[in-house]
Amino acid sequence: MKIPDISDRSVPDDAVEAMSSTIGEMFLNFAFIDQALDYLLIELFPFAVKRNIASKMPFQLGQKIDFLTKCFDRMRELAPLQADAGSVFKEINDYAWVRNTLAHGALSHYIDKPQSSFVFVKLSYSKANGVHLADDVVLNFNALSQATRLARGAVPKLHALLKKIQALGLA
Repeated sequence: MKIPDISDRSVPDDAVEAMSSTIGEMFLNFAFIDQALDYLLIELFPFAVKRNIASKMPFQLGQKIDFLTKCFDRMRELAPLQADAGSVFKEINDYAWVRNTLAHGALSHYIDKPQSSFVFVKLSYSKANGVHLADDVVLNFNALSQATRLARGAVPKLHALLKKIQALGLA
């Protein structure tokens, strides 16, 4: 698949319309995921501090999942829930790149063959070069749809995990 120069790129209106509702659902689900992770942090952070697992509250999605994974690895009270937690955290990590592409990239091109795919340009600052570098990220519609379904499924799993933690009565 050849991606044209930035000046030769285009995105037809019907392609934007076709993906808009899926992207909207992805962001809604990730907001729910982020909030559910925050609720897990609220439950576990005081115990993690007491056990020297962490000293400050994580902020970004990857940091939250890393912190929560450490809690489930190191707190024996959480051992019965470790497999469920690890599974849902892995799912979220596996498709977080889709969410990050949508949130931090700019749609720049549509490719209809061989698969419906969208090209996003992500700018990142390179300290070594002292400039912003552009990276093209190709996201096909099937990957977007699958990530959206997985995000939708992660929300009830996180809520169930939270209820199980609360039932442990760690406080």
